[in-house]
Amino acid sequence: MRKENAEMAVMALEISGQSRQLNLAQIEMRPPGSDEVQLRMRVAGLSFADALMVRGIHHNSAGASRIPGTEGVGTIVAMGGSMRAVGVGDLVLVVSPKGGCFSEFATLKNPVAVKVGKEWPVEDLSVLGASYLTALYALKHKGHATRGETLLVLGATGALGQAAVELGKALGLLTIAAVRSSAGRERALSLGADAALDLTAVEFRDQLRQLSPTQGVDIVFDSVGGCASRKAVNRLNWMGRYLYCGMASGEAPEINPNVLLVKGATLFGVETAQFIEREPEQAQNLLEEVVELFKAGLLHPHAARAFPIDQYKLAFEALSDSTVQGRTVLCLNSLKVDAARFKVEEPE
Repeated sequence: MRKENAEMAVMALEISGQSRQLNLAQIEMRPPGSDEVQLRMRVAGLSFADALMVRGIHHNSAGASRIPGTEGVGTIVAMGGSMRAVGVGDLVLVVSPKGGCFSEFATLKNPVAVKVGKEWPVEDLSVLGASYLTALYALKHKGHATRGETLLVLGATGALGQAAVELGKALGLLTIAAVRSSAGRERALSLGADAALDLTAVEFRDQLRQLSPTQGVDIVFDSVGGCASRKAVNRLNWMGRYLYCGMASGEAPEINPNVLLVKGATLFGVETAQFIEREPEQAQNLLEEVVELFKAGLLHPHAARAFPIDQYKLAFEALSDSTVQGRTVLCLNSLKVDAARFKVEEPE
C-alpha cells in the first residue's frame, strides 16, 4: 500500500461519545491489518439495523465499528490478507456485519465480498448484500427449503421480507406474503409473490387453506415478531420450520412452545453476523449464489432514495417513510446522486 494513502484523511460517518452522536468527520486512513480489506466505497446501503447500531441497541452493537454501515459496493484498494476470488482493483459487493461502510475508504474486518460487474447500477447493487444473504441463509441453510413447499413471509414489504419473497420464488416455493395494506399487497405481488393476504383479517385462515395444497405452510419467515407470530405459527404443517430473523415490530415473537411440540416443528434463530464469523466459507458461498441469482434476473434489489454522505441526516429520516417502496443509500467519494432517477434533496 502506498504511504500517502496510509496517511490520508477521509470523510466518514462516526459515532462519538456516550450519547452516540453520529457526525460527519475526517478520520485518518490506516493500512489494513492481516484480517482486513480496504475499499474505496461508492455506495452504501442504509437499513433499519444501521439505525439501531447507531443507537447502540442492536444485538450486534457490542464490538462494532464506530463507523456504521454493513453493506455496499466499492473497489478494493488494499488487502491485509487473501480473500477468495477477489483482489485489488475489483469492484465488489461487500457485507460487513460489524459496520464500517459509511466511509469514503472503508477498512473492514473479515467481511464477505463478491466481484460484481460495472454494467449494473451501483445503487441497486449496494442493497443486494445483507438482506438477501440473510434471507437465503434462513431459507436454504436453516430452513432446508425444498421446491414445491409453501412459504409464508411476515413483513413482506420490509427489506428482509422483500428479499425472502423473491428468493422464495427463485427456490421454487409457493410464496405467500403477509401484508397489512392494499399498497403492501400490490408491492408483494409485484415482487412475484403467489398471493398476498392480510394476516389480521378474519378470513386469513380460510384463504390460506384454499391457497396451500396442504392447507398450511411448511416454512414461516418472520422478521416482524410480536402478535403476528402467534397466528403464523398456528398455520405450520407437520415438521414445519419457523425462521425467526428479527423483530421489526419491536416485540419478541409470541410463539407457544406447545404448538411447536404438537406439530413436530422447529424454531430457528437466524443471526447472520455470527454465521459470517463462524462459517465464513458457507457465508461466501451464499453471497456468491445471491449474485448469481441476481445475474439470472431472479432478484431485483431496488434503491428508491439516494443521498450524498453530507445529507446523512435526511437519509436516516427517510428510513421511517413507509410510503417509499425500496431502499435508501448513501453515495460516497463524490459519486453524484443520479438526478434523473432520484429526487435530489436541497440542503437547508
